[in-house]
Amino acid sequence: MGVLHQNIRSLSGKSTELEVLLVTDVKNVDVLYFSEHWSNSQKLHAIKTDGYMVANTFCSTKNKRGGSFIYVDKNIVTKELN
Repeated sequence: MGVLHQNIRSLSGKSTELEVLLVTDVKNVDVLYFSEHWSNSQKLHAIKTDGYMVANTFCSTKNKRGGSFIYVDKNIVTKELN
């Protein structure tokens, strides 16, 4: 299982770049973890992720910065724990 982590330091203006990365550069990666997206959940779910699904997101409500989101291969069964 391959895992990729990237601190993207603000998703604003980078969503197209991220979509291209997911389609062209990600090989043999099952879990994608991005931190410091500085965005909201609605924008994160709008990103096109062929082959991946959103497994979890965290968006800071107290600060404009921070946050994380995780994509996993659509063939992997996940379960969110509280």
